[in-house]
Amino acid sequence: MQCMFLNGKACYVTIKIDDKKVAKTSHESDRVWNQTFQILCAHLIDSTITITLKTKCSILGRIQIQAHQIVHEASFIDGPAEFEPTWGNILWNGDFQGVKNATFPQRSDCSVILYQDAHHCSTFQPPYSLCKAPRKLWEDVYKAIDDAKYLIYIAGWSFNPKMVLVRDPQTDIPYGHGVKLGELLKRKAEEGVAVRIMVWDDETSLPLIKNEGVMSNTMKRPLPTSNIQKCRSSISPSHREIMSFVGGLDLCNGRYDTEEHSLFRTLNTESHSQDFYQTSLIGACLQKGGPREPWHDAHACITGEAARDVLTNFEQRWTSHLPRNFAVEQSIHEAYVEAIRRAERFIYIENQYFIGGCHLWEKDQHAGCRNLIPIEIALKVASKIRAKERFAVYILIPMWPEGAPESEPGQDILHWTRETMAMMYRLIGEAIDENGGSGHPRDYLNFFCLANREEKGKGEYASPHPPHPATQYWNAQKHRRFMVYVHSKLMIVDDTYILIGSANVNQRSMDGQRDTEIAVGCYQSKNVEVVFQEPQSLECVERLRFIGEKMWGIYSAEEVEDMEGVHLVTYPVTVTKDGSVEDLAEGGNFPDTNTPIRGRRSRVLPPIFTT
Repeated sequence: MQCMFLNGKACYVTIKIDDKKVAKTSHESDRVWNQTFQILCAHLIDSTITITLKTKCSILGRIQIQAHQIVHEASFIDGPAEFEPTWGNILWNGDFQGVKNATFPQRSDCSVILYQDAHHCSTFQPPYSLCKAPRKLWEDVYKAIDDAKYLIYIAGWSFNPKMVLVRDPQTDIPYGHGVKLGELLKRKAEEGVAVRIMVWDDETSLPLIKNEGVMSNTMKRPLPTSNIQKCRSSISPSHREIMSFVGGLDLCNGRYDTEEHSLFRTLNTESHSQDFYQTSLIGACLQKGGPREPWHDAHACITGEAARDVLTNFEQRWTSHLPRNFAVEQSIHEAYVEAIRRAERFIYIENQYFIGGCHLWEKDQHAGCRNLIPIEIALKVASKIRAKERFAVYILIPMWPEGAPESEPGQDILHWTRETMAMMYRLIGEAIDENGGSGHPRDYLNFFCLANREEKGKGEYASPHPPHPATQYWNAQKHRRFMVYVHSKLMIVDDTYILIGSANVNQRSMDGQRDTEIAVGCYQSKNVEVVFQEPQSLECVERLRFIGEKMWGIYSAEEVEDMEGVHLVTYPVTVTKDGSVEDLAEGGNFPDTNTPIRGRRSRVLPPIFTT
């Protein structure tokens, strides 16, 4: 037996009959075995023989043979171990039938509208002529609720009835300007529309110790349940069409933002004068001034049969409380893994967290964060390096998790994040070294975050009670900079497939038995072979990294310089050629704080709270 993958790690082959391993070869670096096994069998004729090619970290290929083929058809079978086909092929050929273990089947002839942030300014112009005019999420939500004739169902992490959805003075729906969400829903209920709201009840908010929850859920919870998914369904008057909104944005404080992600300039406008939100700076409030915490998110509106599936999902949760021993699914995790394994050119991810693969971390291997998404990405990159093919991964995460970065939960999550990054870069560095050492891990994998910095403008809000000097709040105000909090939960693969919903890349979301989540996978088959850009190219990677490093320099410098709408910055770590992740030369703390970027393991919190 000979393997077609050259210049890689030592490999071995296993043979299983059903789920019982009956043979294993030696580990060979040249991947040529010439080994013979005599396997005594007393198994059923419908058994499956699986021959798998492996390294210590990954499965490179497998072939399955039915036992009856050997008994009745041939005593000798010679054939290659075939890989899963790529997204482009299966989508174009119509072979993709959806995620195997998902509750709802694949639907066709559905419409999907994608949204970035809660709103876009009227002056915003998409960067490419192929893009249509941007949709305004919260205004579309208002219109969907206002037009509903039969039902309005809302599920989310938090809900604030005092929120105003339409705040832009230049809105296309002036009748909705300034209307509070609760007033709108009350009016619809009085019209006879069924209004149902489910809001997350954080189990870490323990009544016994009267805390506010590890994840800092400080919003009011008028109807406590155990649901964290973000979805909204309504029926419009035209043909009783179901519209479902799915994604990361909750209808609560601090979520209203535009592509400008302003820190100070909107504090005296109706956008944020009544909606000041800042969870990272202790004691922050409007009276003390900015910076506010900008919010970046992603959402989708679905119509068609898939929208009815979202409605069914809500109704099932509303009507039934399931027992603890009820079998659960991990279909979102499976969808991520399947898409990553089939990726051919590039992967783009935006997520609030990025933690997983603890069994390959350098330490804390028993933290329980077992989801495979980071490992699958690293192994995909490594396989492309060995095949001498270009591949690029772009991952956008917040600079630090929501809340005070120096807090126990915040430092714990930063620690898990650094372990995840280090594991991924190490696997990629090893693959580069095994294939001649040409290249750098950041030629393939890059982490980014978002930030903003504003020069002081005329007519800007003046705080009557500035924060105390020498605090992190005062530093951020003095240097006029702050991160943009990334709350999105999406992945794009090869410009052919998008996965978007409420699920974070951590164990809480991917476990299946903890937070309940919802997501939708979408593709448009007629467009999958049209390639307008080449995100996998080294030129694209280097250009984005150049922009990120330049903007980080502006953000972290002592002198205040306006970032002028370019918010992308590289995540503040250094990656060596061998894949080691280290602190920046200028220091290991986030600007304006005493908070270590690498985080630290909490001595108080068990891993299940923060993974």
